[in-house]
Amino acid sequence: AITAGSKVVTPGGDPVSRNRPALLVLDVEGGANDVPGEDEIIELPVILLDGVTGIERARFHRFIRPTSWDSLLKGLPKDSPKLNKGARTVSFAKAVQHLEEWMTKEGVNVADTSGYLFVTCGNWDIGTIIPKQCKKSKIALPAFWGSFSNIKTVFNLQYNKKASGMKDMLRSLRMPLKGVHHLGMDDTANLAGIVRKMLSDGGSFEATGGAAARKQQPRPAASEGAARGAPPQGGVRRLYSSP
Repeated sequence: AITAGSKVVTPGGDPVSRNRPALLVLDVEGGANDVPGEDEIIELPVILLDGVTGIERARFHRFIRPTSWDSLLKGLPKDSPKLNKGARTVSFAKAVQHLEEWMTKEGVNVADTSGYLFVTCGNWDIGTIIPKQCKKSKIALPAFWGSFSNIKTVFNLQYNKKASGMKDMLRSLRMPLKGVHHLGMDDTANLAGIVRKMLSDGGSFEATGGAAARKQQPRPAASEGAARGAPPQGGVRRLYSSP
């Protein structure tokens, strides 16, 4: 992976950027197979970007221990060879707690959802697997995941393309794939690069859907010039819909 650290850049980044809208690029891994352990999230990577410039401010990463593992390992003696004492995995509930703490430390006012927006490659991450994992982990869906922006929807509107995924978007922008595809932080870093390019080309991001909200697609601009113009507050434009 390119990195799994949370301090890739100076903590907090540019002091000015802490007062601007924030974009949080997220690409979870795991949960795609209907098999115990494989039906759960195993990696939670997030990259925090300045919502105006796309400059990276910080990274967050946790490897997740599936709930089924806890059930399988329950009752084993502490010296069992089946237990990896050096493992750095945490429960999903703990990872979510750490994510919220990290967001706050990096200057994101978690309570003010108008000041930040999660960006994903598709609707599945926040629209499907995260709510499913919250239910499995017996925690409430955090309010900060109430809405999100599907980068594919925004990308295809901005460039008049029909990109189906991250690789398509990279090819269209003539950007190389960095790292290894399907490693969480590598994919998240590549998506962050796409976001940065979109912002530099005059694009903007808005909520296209949400796990706890009606999905609303970005509105086509009245003119080509308006489509490429940045919104008054920078690269983040809010169109949240009510539940």
